[in-house]
Amino acid sequence: SVVALVNDVISLLQLKAAERNIRIEMVSKLRDEPVTSDPLRVQQVLLNLIGNAIKFTEQGEVLVHVEKNPADSAKVSI
Repeated sequence: SVVALVNDVISLLQLKAAERNIRIEMVSKLRDEPVTSDPLRVQQVLLNLIGNAIKFTEQGEVLVHVEKNPADSAKVSI
């Protein structure tokens, strides 16, 4: 699921965030939305985006919002 994929990426980057004293967390009401594209590619994109968010955040937290795209109920926005 999309939520599980995002949680996996957050787990991979947790140490990097902790080293910078930054909290990282996902905000989502979704449960079991399937990944409809290549999960490895999605994981690579998430690693890059969340990794950059951690890199360029000086203090505080990085929140990853996962939600259904209201314009297209078949898509999930991250």
